[in-house]
Amino acid sequence: QVAAMGTSPDENGNHHVVCPDGTSLRFRLLLGGPKGNHCIDPGRRVVLCLHGLGDSLSWWEDGVFRVQELAPTFVSGIWHLGSMPARAPAALAATAGKPPPDAKSRASVVQEVARQMNVVMLDQRGFGLSGRPRDSEAFEDTSIASSFSWQIRDERSFLAAVDAYSEVARRDPHLFSYSVAIAGTTAVIRLAHQRTEHLGHFLEAQGQALPELQLSSHADLVDVELTGPAEEVGKDLVLPPFGAAEVTLLTRNRNSFTVDRSRSSPADNEVIVLHRLALKLGGVKFYSTCSKLIEEVRGDAACLSFGISLSTHCASLSGVFSTVQAAASHLQRLQRWMEERDDCLGGSASISSVQVHARESELAQLPRLQGTVGVQLLQLESCFCTGKATTRSATLTDFVQDVETVLDAIGASQVTVVGHSMGAFIALQHAFQYPGRVERLCTHGGAHKVGKKAWELWQVLAGSSNAWEQNVIRTAVSVVDIDLSMLQGVKAPALLLNAEDDLLTPPVGSQMLKTALPQALVKLTAFGGHDSLVVNDEPVEWLLRFLLATDSMLFAEDSLLLRVLAEPDTAEPALKRYRGLGLALAEVEQLQRRRRRQPEVLPLTEVCEAIRAALLSVGLSNVGLEDSTDEANVVLLAAMREQLEQMSQGARLAVEEAGFWWRDSGRASRGYTANKYTVDFCGRRRGASRQGCAWFRWEASGEQNKGWFGSGPAGPPRAEALACWWCGASPTDHEDLGPMSSNELPGAFPGQGAGGETWAPPAQLEVAEEEEEDRGDEANVEHRQRWRKLRPSYRRVDLGFGLIAPVALSA
Repeated sequence: QVAAMGTSPDENGNHHVVCPDGTSLRFRLLLGGPKGNHCIDPGRRVVLCLHGLGDSLSWWEDGVFRVQELAPTFVSGIWHLGSMPARAPAALAATAGKPPPDAKSRASVVQEVARQMNVVMLDQRGFGLSGRPRDSEAFEDTSIASSFSWQIRDERSFLAAVDAYSEVARRDPHLFSYSVAIAGTTAVIRLAHQRTEHLGHFLEAQGQALPELQLSSHADLVDVELTGPAEEVGKDLVLPPFGAAEVTLLTRNRNSFTVDRSRSSPADNEVIVLHRLALKLGGVKFYSTCSKLIEEVRGDAACLSFGISLSTHCASLSGVFSTVQAAASHLQRLQRWMEERDDCLGGSASISSVQVHARESELAQLPRLQGTVGVQLLQLESCFCTGKATTRSATLTDFVQDVETVLDAIGASQVTVVGHSMGAFIALQHAFQYPGRVERLCTHGGAHKVGKKAWELWQVLAGSSNAWEQNVIRTAVSVVDIDLSMLQGVKAPALLLNAEDDLLTPPVGSQMLKTALPQALVKLTAFGGHDSLVVNDEPVEWLLRFLLATDSMLFAEDSLLLRVLAEPDTAEPALKRYRGLGLALAEVEQLQRRRRRQPEVLPLTEVCEAIRAALLSVGLSNVGLEDSTDEANVVLLAAMREQLEQMSQGARLAVEEAGFWWRDSGRASRGYTANKYTVDFCGRRRGASRQGCAWFRWEASGEQNKGWFGSGPAGPPRAEALACWWCGASPTDHEDLGPMSSNELPGAFPGQGAGGETWAPPAQLEVAEEEEEDRGDEANVEHRQRWRKLRPSYRRVDLGFGLIAPVALSA
């Protein structure tokens, strides 16, 4: 499935591929891949993991596929989108009254997954270390900027606290930029967040730091300045008390701008220029001229951002420049605007203070370049830009094409795609567009579309900020609408995971997907919300089993798999042998099921040959399969019982608890619901069996029943003709849900469970023939007429396995 890989890992094990539009994507292999060398193994399957909105491949690597204790600071990006502060997985588990995830047992199984297959974790465009398209023109600055001025009491302790402060800032997913500048006992910390509530979350996190790491323990806060768009500054701010510090709120002029900046840490060579002005007579004239100044600065190619913000009595002018020469020119420009122009600002405002924040090397050049006096120079101690401010975005199609780019780069013809949240949407769209590429599909928190209430929630989360994540919400996440009928062409088996308490993508989304996908199993866990794969071990076990399972075991409840893999060195030989025999039995049952369902497609000789191969794989031979394949089941079950007798009490107990662990119950079949049933030949509704079959499946018009019911002559049916074609067991081995109703027929397939919608039968026995003809349903009329002709000629016959069936007397 995998050709020679076209990329090579860097020194950190990362791979980088370039999309047709020039966007660079980063991906890496779990635990370095099957060989541990960070390279694709062509002899192994490929699994592609897609993260959700606001996350990166670290969500998979650190949160789900972790091989060491989860860092207490780890939080999913989705938690930052709402109004609630982010919470760590351990805290979420404790809130739900559940134990924290078991990192040790999870790690041992993850190691086996990484050894058996190429698990590729991708940073999607614009997230993690992957690139994204960039704006070529400046655009409106919609950030909420904050500036905190401090008077330092203890410089050494203050700097140590600043280091801790900066680390919190680096982990903040909604920070545009950050800087700390110091001159003597004066320090200025500047931040730019996407929204006002994000600033509140940041300050709240700072307030929870140890006392010695809080800035207020080593310095006095002098003043606080908050600037932003009118709709953000006008919000009811929920901020911590600032003591005696003066707090100024300013509204940013709509013409203020920024450019699409690359991620940088530190932001070398950048120079920040700040002017504080006092307005005269309410600043009426200043309001009318500041937009002209902004337009002139916009023409400066070295200006990265510039804004003017106003309050009743003062104005703040802030600019960021890529060179110290440009900053010096800007200082001269402002001086000219204050003094020399006809529409000068000097008549409506006066300069209160001027600050320049830059690295030491840039500050050394500044006095020589512009000769301006009265400027306070502060040295940048920490400064970085996250590169998130932009008007560019991506659609679901863009993300799908990125998946194709990665698959082409690694030479994978087929892939198992696992998607979480937004990644689930992408996985579904990719499976729909490229069904031949997908061999298995798993979604976590997935859905085919976003409903009205969810759309309204997403719009609130998106807001009006010019930021990559918010833009993606508007153009990709909130507008997802995949046609369910188109998903019917996805032949890949699918596992649909959800948490019952997931409010962002409720379980109904997965349940709707199941109605469209031909082979799909919905698995719901009780707690964990949208991050249940991180905070709850149960869905992780389901996912790992799905990845490791053979085709015949994909939907089996194989609870022994992780027990064997979690303790590879201590697992009992008898248990390993027992499980190997069970895997062979699962393959045999799958072949028998296919043969019962489509005997004309799968000849008996071909089935017997495949079953002999399965038996030989576990050391069994000389099994008679001339007339029937049932002997294979008998031999395998007998061998399994022998191994069971050799196990310890603990292993035997685990086997007993596992039940029919090798059996595919059929719950992944299209149309399955709880209490599903089919009417058997005697007119009884038959549900699940005691041997692991989800519900009785039998059709009067089935291929195996020709010759005794249908267009051919009626004859005595064989026992296997009346059995469930899924599991091969008789109707009496399945739950008896009572007699069929008057509007049902034997063979009504699929039946409808209790409490469901009324089933539309092939014939209404109690309805006049004329009414049926009026409907134009000729097939139903013909079916009913044929059944009525047979009905008077029936007698009761014992078929030999406890079933009394009606058989035509003419036979």
